[in-house]
Amino acid sequence: MKTDLLELLNRTNIVLPTRIVGIEASHLQLRIKVSGNQWWRNDVRAEEGQIVFTFEGIGEGLLNPETLLNMDDDEALEIFEVSLLSEKEWAKAGTSFATYCSEPLPHPLQLYLIIEDYLWNAGALRSARDYLNIPNGSLLRFCEIASTSSYLLAEAPPKIHELVLEELKRQNVSHNVIISERTSDQTLLVQIGDSSFVCERATAEA
Repeated sequence: MKTDLLELLNRTNIVLPTRIVGIEASHLQLRIKVSGNQWWRNDVRAEEGQIVFTFEGIGEGLLNPETLLNMDDDEALEIFEVSLLSEKEWAKAGTSFATYCSEPLPHPLQLYLIIEDYLWNAGALRSARDYLNIPNGSLLRFCEIASTSSYLLAEAPPKIHELVLEELKRQNVSHNVIISERTSDQTLLVQIGDSSFVCERATAEA
């Protein structure tokens, strides 16, 4: 019987040793077969068993073969987390802030570096290019836009918006903000070792 993986991990703790013993990938779907102590059962059993995790609707992210294909690693799930993407500060759903400037930004790359460093330190899947108005990922074009007298600078969730406002204040740039509400997002963020990705649905089947 299939179980919601997020609910399973919220109500039980993973017990090591646990090994990844099989990987199957198809269109936007990943299946990971795991073997080890049967921590997923209500009554933990000493003998080994297997469980299959299925991730559907996979989107952005990074899969590290070195982590997922190491069948000898008894601690393969030492770092294993499934959570709502919207709970992460760098990706919070709900309120979105669009910041418009009415004069040039003297040092646009300084803002880019501040946001990029924050996202890197947070282990985010995204970069500053996902929030700042950087057409086609071109920093040159971003600098050109930021040198004009009227432009959209960024569209971002609350935490990134705070960083934008702090830097605009430091650079003394006039601006205004349009706030909009977005529908709730049930997208999941999955981390397995140093692999991480988003998906629409995650289930477990023993």
